[in-house]
Amino acid sequence: MILVEGLHKSFGDVHAVAGVDLRVERGEILVLLGQNGAGKSTTLRCLGGILRADSGVIELDGLRVPERLDDVRSRLGVVPDQARLYGRNTALEYLDHFGFLYSVPDAVRRERVGRLLERFDLADRNDTALAAYSRGMAQKIALIRATLHEPDWIFCDEPTAGLDPVAAADMRHYLGEQRARGAALILTTHILSEAELIADRIAIMRGGRILVTGTLDELRRRSSEGRTYSARLAAAPTNGASVETWLREHATSHRLEGSELTYTLPWHTPVRERAQFAARLQARLEEQGAPFHELEEQQPSLESVYLDAMSRQAAEPTAAPRPARFVAGIGAGRMFASIRNQGRLLRHTLPFYVSSWWRRGDLSWVMYLNAFVLLLVAATSLFGQLPGPAGQAAARFAGGAALQAGLLLPLFFMSFALLESIKSSIGIWWEKAQGSLEVLLYTPLDDPSLVWLEVLPGAVVSTVWVTSWMAAGMALLTFFGQPAPWDLLPVFAFVAAVTAYWAAMGRMLGFMLFPREGAAGGAWSFLLSPVSAAVADLPLALFVFRSPLAPASLVLPILACFALTLICGTTFDRERLMETGVGRRRRRVWF
Repeated sequence: MILVEGLHKSFGDVHAVAGVDLRVERGEILVLLGQNGAGKSTTLRCLGGILRADSGVIELDGLRVPERLDDVRSRLGVVPDQARLYGRNTALEYLDHFGFLYSVPDAVRRERVGRLLERFDLADRNDTALAAYSRGMAQKIALIRATLHEPDWIFCDEPTAGLDPVAAADMRHYLGEQRARGAALILTTHILSEAELIADRIAIMRGGRILVTGTLDELRRRSSEGRTYSARLAAAPTNGASVETWLREHATSHRLEGSELTYTLPWHTPVRERAQFAARLQARLEEQGAPFHELEEQQPSLESVYLDAMSRQAAEPTAAPRPARFVAGIGAGRMFASIRNQGRLLRHTLPFYVSSWWRRGDLSWVMYLNAFVLLLVAATSLFGQLPGPAGQAAARFAGGAALQAGLLLPLFFMSFALLESIKSSIGIWWEKAQGSLEVLLYTPLDDPSLVWLEVLPGAVVSTVWVTSWMAAGMALLTFFGQPAPWDLLPVFAFVAAVTAYWAAMGRMLGFMLFPREGAAGGAWSFLLSPVSAAVADLPLALFVFRSPLAPASLVLPILACFALTLICGTTFDRERLMETGVGRRRRRVWF
């Protein structure tokens, strides 16, 4: 059961959700109706835990949000207002990825993905990149993703948007199957006919408030005075006045125009009395030579119910409650302890992200540039020193290490910088760039895992990449008879890892400081570049020039990464990753 009481959420001066109360039982579908900006999507985001409510109670089967949010996420499925897919992946890769995040066993995952793709007529397109899918096809993939782990609660924002009538009917049928399975569902839609076909209960929202809620039959009763019937008469009554006099005495209201008659009876009138009324009316019309040959009940449409609710005078707006104090961030102990549990996630996400990165095509030109630098290494090795005055100056100050420093340090910087420039295909930065971060935030990844998802895959890629190119450069030096500092290869790998770690943590800190700007994390990382040079590149240079201070200098990058991790964890706020969280005025407790 989903229980919501007194839910409030504000963004600055905008009171987006103003005291919402909802109740959805297991095996029930509640449809939220309302204009754009009514607060429907914000309500769902608060229920899903990616926005923090200012006040109110949210409970899902007794699990209170946000206190038990980690337990809720594994049992929740969400289809946002847009599909938000990974365009470079195929449907099989994409669904397998999210099945893994929801801890669906491998064999079960393969069976469900295949069955559901077949169910939605997508099996013949399972090896096609999702960027080539139509909007309707993408919406189907989003629904499969949200229900792959058979969640207990399902939130769908416009689930049939962009679907043709046949696909929309299939979608409704599938959601009905989820209801029959015992899931509690909340849907939003602007298509009133869809709501009539699928809703068990309907709630109409305006200005962040619930105007009315109930079953369709209950809403119809509230919007009209009773049951209205329409009769088509064989002719106009010879004495219409007597018929109308009788109707005024026995019906709530009526209208007689020629051979057309409508009348209304109270909602609580039993079926037997309605039948007796029709029989007596027919007898009187027979006397007037105008019996009815057609009689049907005119049900108020959902459109009329909706328009009636929207036309009512809204309650006086209540003042937005003061946002509750909350402790932001991740404690140091939890942050560092969680790294032990990231192995399984890293083994899965690393090939997933890198495969998408490879399809982007940027890796090819980076490899060409790195190969060009290697050619310079080979050419210089033939001469045994750097050309011109640069070589003379380097030999004077660096002695025998001049050639190594002049070749290997530029190779390191070029390899690392080129890779970093295209690494936006990995981690949270990539999720934000694709607009898919909201989907990821609903998955059962805890806060530390989100941070490590940005840091660890990129650090591993950078370490392997830079170490490989440095080994190639040293091999060329050896091949041409020059001494190569193979003992420094672990140092190059360590500095690459530390620098990548530092840059990724800097991006995460940028996301916390500048949540509104999609590229702010990247811009912030460039602001940290001078510090990165001092933290990582200075120890590297000391090792290359064989300085006695080199071993002690490694303490500096280690302490710097430790400090940045503490700061990033302390400031971490899942809501800050969402652009919708900008502008709120909230008192923060940093420690």
